[in-house]
Amino acid sequence: MESNSVVNKRTFIFPVVLMTLGMLLLLSQGCGGTKNAAGQDKIAAGKTLEINGVVSVRGSTPANFVLLLADDHSEYTLQPSDLTRELSRLDNVRVTVEGKLQVPSGKGPILFEVAQYRILALENGDRPVVGWVVIKLGLCFLQEVDGPEWHLTGDLATLLEGFNGAKVWVIGERIHRGGAERDFEVEGYGILAER
Repeated sequence: MESNSVVNKRTFIFPVVLMTLGMLLLLSQGCGGTKNAAGQDKIAAGKTLEINGVVSVRGSTPANFVLLLADDHSEYTLQPSDLTRELSRLDNVRVTVEGKLQVPSGKGPILFEVAQYRILALENGDRPVVGWVVIKLGLCFLQEVDGPEWHLTGDLATLLEGFNGAKVWVIGERIHRGGAERDFEVEGYGILAER
């Protein structure tokens, strides 16, 4: 009599366990997790997209690659380019990128071709100013990408004098002295691209 009871319990428990595992699998497909952007390729291939996310550098030099971990939990592999090289120097930084998805004709990953990007915030929350280092009359300036020119001051500005023509980001205190004269006391910087 005991053996029938054991068989009946096993017969009952096995389908319940299978149903529970099936439900967990279905729920996990619809909740959170990381999505690959491949599912969006039919809709977005060739169209200009603007995506917010965090830069993530994977692998090791010289074979590393750059991902954008989008706010919607999608991952975009960035196509190698000069802009992607700049973005590789911004690991864990929030950015907005604009560009197009490139779908390969054969095998290979779907790549995001970056046309431009903007730094939203550094890891500490600071919003940097991006531009090129320009040395004029022995003074160090930053020519903003989309804005004015700043006279760079402070101890860190003297370090930037050796990077004439480099694309950099800087943080610090901005001082408007009237008219077109602007000073920027540099409290932090990063080199995005050397000349």
